[in-house]
Amino acid sequence: MSSTFLDRVPPFKHSVTREMKRKILQLRARRSKNGSRLRRSVIKLPLPEKIEDSRKVNVVFPRSKEMEDRIVEYAMELDSYGVQSSARAQDYVKTFMRANALLNGRIKVTKSDLYLYDLIHPMFLNSMGEMGMENRILNLLKTNPNASGSEVIRKSGVVRGTFYKYKRILRAKGAI
Repeated sequence: MSSTFLDRVPPFKHSVTREMKRKILQLRARRSKNGSRLRRSVIKLPLPEKIEDSRKVNVVFPRSKEMEDRIVEYAMELDSYGVQSSARAQDYVKTFMRANALLNGRIKVTKSDLYLYDLIHPMFLNSMGEMGMENRILNLLKTNPNASGSEVIRKSGVVRGTFYKYKRILRAKGAI
């Protein structure tokens, strides 16, 4: 007999504003810069180890406010599209950058790793079909500035919730 995640963890919902998420990400960035980490319990799963501990490499992340701020912005954007939660997206971007450094024979992340992510980020979003829909709604809003929301929804062919989700994203970006 198998169980699912929801069999073990009760679902709950809470309201976290965009500004609250930004502050959480900035706090996580400051904590990682200061070297203060929470001690978490270690859960040992019964899986075979792929890499011996002695062969694992620690890739160092620089203490750069500029880089951390850009990562926070990317994480917020991924969260606003519903691709990943902001905290998971922040970890994803940093993991991508560490992996790129390691693939290039470095044990320290540099700005070049962030520059590569700059190039990858739109493709990551577009792979989800998010950018196409956003551009479609933006174009309809700009070409029909006096149209009602219902009219633009009808022309776009998307459901009401999707339309307002992208309209909120476009407002947050300052595009409309």
